[in-house]
Amino acid sequence: MSRHAIGFPKHAISRRGSLHSNVAQGVWTIREKDFKRRCWVVFLVIAMTLVSNLSPIEAQNSNRDYCLAREGRVSVVGAEDTALYESKLFVTKDDLARYVFLTNAKNDGDRSAAVYRALGKAGSLPGDYWITSTEASVALSDCIPTAVEKARVDPRSVKVRRADAPLPASTAQIVHELWVTMLEKSRIDERAVPCAPTAIISATTARGVRLKAVTVSLGEDSPCLALMRLGVSLINYSQSPASKRVEAAREIEKESTRLLKRVSQDR
Repeated sequence: MSRHAIGFPKHAISRRGSLHSNVAQGVWTIREKDFKRRCWVVFLVIAMTLVSNLSPIEAQNSNRDYCLAREGRVSVVGAEDTALYESKLFVTKDDLARYVFLTNAKNDGDRSAAVYRALGKAGSLPGDYWITSTEASVALSDCIPTAVEKARVDPRSVKVRRADAPLPASTAQIVHELWVTMLEKSRIDERAVPCAPTAIISATTARGVRLKAVTVSLGEDSPCLALMRLGVSLINYSQSPASKRVEAAREIEKESTRLLKRVSQDR
């Protein structure tokens, strides 16, 4: 802290030799030490109070790498919203991975991508993995009335665009591994508040346990931001012509591997 910044006159802190300035400097030095000591005490009290009042997920959010809240018995997004987007966007199974994006932009729609196996399905690649994306014509939250406003959109009028594409086994497996790793590293917090926009990921572990988590922060270098970009890539892949899928799958694997390495190193 600059001495001049707190308003002391220059002569009071000068090292030049009058008795007045020397005494003034000594008094200032004592007051400065006392002032700094009191500031540190106040700072520590405030810091301890703030930390003690943080919920687990808020404490996590102070670290950019903690951006997911895993659901427990209570849905983080809300039962009505969940039931609506599942009824509109979930048209296939998702035993490997599911990505849901709930938009907060005007003239945009919620969307989803499901990765699963479809044994014997015509057009399959080796391994029989597929991806299906669905995209609603509107934000489905507009179909739900609030305490002060009627629903803006009749849910029966919502149109859903669907796209299906076979997926290389290596791509499906790395996406599943990444999803499970991020889910297992997340922590349950039923008081968490989703960020906007919201990404929801879910997957089934090797032991058959279904896990689901919701984004609660989206910092500039947050892994959840990278996760959202991957979700966009998965949806785009399903909508791409066959001629562009090989390169798109390679890019998804590259970004998934990079993010998996990052989150695997986090404690």
